[in-house]
Amino acid sequence: MQGARQLVIWPSPSASQHLVVTADAPQLILLELDNGQCLMLLLALGELMRDVCQQYDMATPEWLDCRSLDIPLDQMLTALNREQRPFVASTLADWQAYFFTVVRWPIYCVAVERFNSQLPRKLSHFARCKRLFQPTQLGAFALQLQFAQLIQSWPSTIPLSFEHYNLLIHGDETVRRNRFDALRVFPLSAKLWGNSDPGADVLCHAIDTGQALIPGLAQHAQVNSEVARWCLPLKVSDLPTCLVLRPVAEIVQWCAMIAREKRPTSPAEWQIVGMMLQAWLGQMPWQSLVRAWLPTLSQLGWQNAMTKARQCFPAENPFEVIEDFLESLARYIRAINPQYQADEDGVRDTTLEQQLAQALSRLSPWQVLLAGRYWLRQLHRPLPNKQAVVASPRVWPSPLTSPWHHQLGYVIPLRSDAELIREGSAMHHCVASRAIDCIQSSMFIFSVRSPDDERLSTVQLKLNQRQDGGYHWTIYEHRGLQNSPPSAQAQILVRELLAMFNQFSDDELCNLFRKKTPASPEPETPNIDIAQLATERTIMAHRYLHTKLQQFLG
Repeated sequence: MQGARQLVIWPSPSASQHLVVTADAPQLILLELDNGQCLMLLLALGELMRDVCQQYDMATPEWLDCRSLDIPLDQMLTALNREQRPFVASTLADWQAYFFTVVRWPIYCVAVERFNSQLPRKLSHFARCKRLFQPTQLGAFALQLQFAQLIQSWPSTIPLSFEHYNLLIHGDETVRRNRFDALRVFPLSAKLWGNSDPGADVLCHAIDTGQALIPGLAQHAQVNSEVARWCLPLKVSDLPTCLVLRPVAEIVQWCAMIAREKRPTSPAEWQIVGMMLQAWLGQMPWQSLVRAWLPTLSQLGWQNAMTKARQCFPAENPFEVIEDFLESLARYIRAINPQYQADEDGVRDTTLEQQLAQALSRLSPWQVLLAGRYWLRQLHRPLPNKQAVVASPRVWPSPLTSPWHHQLGYVIPLRSDAELIREGSAMHHCVASRAIDCIQSSMFIFSVRSPDDERLSTVQLKLNQRQDGGYHWTIYEHRGLQNSPPSAQAQILVRELLAMFNQFSDDELCNLFRKKTPASPEPETPNIDIAQLATERTIMAHRYLHTKLQQFLG
């Protein structure tokens, strides 16, 4: 070993101290990451986020199932930083304080740096994100590490080293079995510890017998290389000319999961991959991306590009978020026009270059680190509203007391918070935010259904008072799935509904117009404090991780 190895942690314990994990004081340990280590950290924090979502009783996205390695690398890197702009750490103390005050996430991984004198410079280099994913050769972990830290840090290096294995197998048979069981339930189990893993049997035998795993190391490193090969950087020269733009020079590395033989070849194929990448990173809502990218492709070109884009991801288990996006895109196309066609000449390199320059300029490596912040905010935003609905449900009057039926379908009145939430979740739009309009003004929202109970659209009607004292109805907003234009069938149903409402007497409309709020007092609309939610999430995550570590040690 060259040079002295320095264990970089925060706060730094003395040689006689143990690193104690507590539930109320996070022990943040610094990282210097290469591609493989980022992937392993992705798995560890993703597992944490998944359990936090479950404890919050919130829907967990399919892609957040960390029992599989098929998770976007960049989604986890976003958990490392919540700052709006790059932070340049001039000293090690600055970097430590930055992690503790800004990130506030319990990261139990350890970086061992070969030359301590170079550490501040390298951390500053890492902070500027100029060479974020350059591999770094990390050495063995110090023997004074407790096993709790070993469990969290062991998967963070590729390939694994002899010292890791030898430290792992120290102890009697019971200790080794407990350690092995802890590793098997770790997020790596599905890929690295499954029955198909050629290195699993070798490692299992070594742990059971207490032998150093020298013969099996190369074999297991080969298994890890199958994971690492999806993280190899692409060169700008490998991309088509239309993609070689100044703002793209760094983001092309995010296409690293595309094998050379599976890379797109035409501008249309690269266009679809770029669209999927933006949705994958959470940079824009899916429907906005669809509206931005779709007009440049014909239906046939879209289908061919989709087929090619699917091959850009691991074939054994494509990212669920991409599958969801493809289904969403297909629904959007059908909602616009079942016979959708576009001008084949719409696909031009110049147009594609302009679109890529605009779309990819926001996807610098540092901005990718922040991509998950939007997702987390969106995930936690409905939580206070749902809690308020359960504690004190809000209701309001409606001109319909029961569903209104027609030969083309029927219309259901939405008269409470819970009904608006269900409608917005099913139709993928923001109708749930209109509850205050229904309470404080003469707004009425209805769900338009087909005869077989399929949701066609959501319509918001407003009752207005004329200067002569009479009343008339207007369509305030009428939207289909994902805010798409409503179908002809839905528009006919709404027109017939308005014709029926216009038959109400002035006295009935007057009573309806004046009933703006229920008789019982209503709680104020909850003020969502994102910072407070993030703090609560961090505390819960830390307590969960602390409990897990105690179980591992038991």
